[in-house]
Amino acid sequence: MQTTAYQTTFEKEDNYWWHAARRQIISHLREKQAQTNFPSILNLGCGTGGLSEDLSDSGKVHSLDYSNDALKCCRQRKLTDLVQGNGGQLPFQANSFDEIYALDMLEHLEDDLAGTKDIYNALKPKTGFSILTVPAYQFMWSHMDTIAHHYRRYTYTNFKKLLLDAGFKIEKLSYFNSFLFPLALIFKLLEKKPKKNDDESFLPTLHPLINTTFKEIYAFEKHFLNTIKFPFGVSLIAVVKKD
Repeated sequence: MQTTAYQTTFEKEDNYWWHAARRQIISHLREKQAQTNFPSILNLGCGTGGLSEDLSDSGKVHSLDYSNDALKCCRQRKLTDLVQGNGGQLPFQANSFDEIYALDMLEHLEDDLAGTKDIYNALKPKTGFSILTVPAYQFMWSHMDTIAHHYRRYTYTNFKKLLLDAGFKIEKLSYFNSFLFPLALIFKLLEKKPKKNDDESFLPTLHPLINTTFKEIYAFEKHFLNTIKFPFGVSLIAVVKKD
């Protein structure tokens, strides 16, 4: 992303519906996993640090991102243990982390299998777990994917294959952001050309009431993800372990 896009994300992500609701869902799924006391945590593709800040009270958080602009935003949050690096070449020893988060990171890697194997390698066996999310459906490709430097979007089938090929045991795999999927699909189909401002395309400004409504609808899915598998959605989410 461009430097200004990181700053825009930093300024908006604490309350922006997509980020805020996703963090609620991640927190809910995390609580269902058996956890060690004060775990070692790795947040891959940490971006501007919203999730790392949420997790910082729970354990020792290492935050990695390829972009120095992203890490500058993390420093504004007073986050420590920041690493500039490639998500496909992790600078960590094997079996280092109790929890690894890779939220919308794998689509940024040209070789996503190598990146997924790196996550597997860095995760502690048996007790460790990882939560990963990726964007769904290639036909949903938009200008946002372009400016975010994505290589691909995923289906349930090829995301599952990627996780299994990396060696993971899949605890949970489902589409999510499903309740808003029809609306997202309409917007994608009507999109004809990029907006005049890339930052505005990436995180369009919404009326506070709309933002709150979207956030509540999206976050409400947390009550279902532990027990059901959504058949479609804007994104995919997985909880995996190293057997």
